[in-house]
Amino acid sequence: MRTYAQLLNSASNVQPFSNSTEGSAWTATWCDECACDRGAPDDGCPILLIGLMGKTPAEWLPQDRMRLGYTYRCTAFRKDRKPTKSEQQIAGQLALFGEGSPDDLGTTPDPAEHL
Repeated sequence: MRTYAQLLNSASNVQPFSNSTEGSAWTATWCDECACDRGAPDDGCPILLIGLMGKTPAEWLPQDRMRLGYTYRCTAFRKDRKPTKSEQQIAGQLALFGEGSPDDLGTTPDPAEHL
């Protein structure tokens, strides 16, 4: 990744988001899943910092302005972020969906079996 100074110099002076809802939806879709922002809040992604300062980073390519969370596509996105401590399963805690995760549910039970 380029240095903060290089990123700042290549950013446009255009406000990237029209409001906080648009910005929050975009960061939830991209930054929350990205390895580049793993060290947040202390050592997070410098590209996101530039966006939060009201500039549009060159790494954010315009996408679908009408689809919330997909206004831009970030060219620095790397989806290999490990879950944070708060996202991990706590030992001894009952799982909401039984023994496994929601991804392990398998087939849907037949409601007719319970009649």
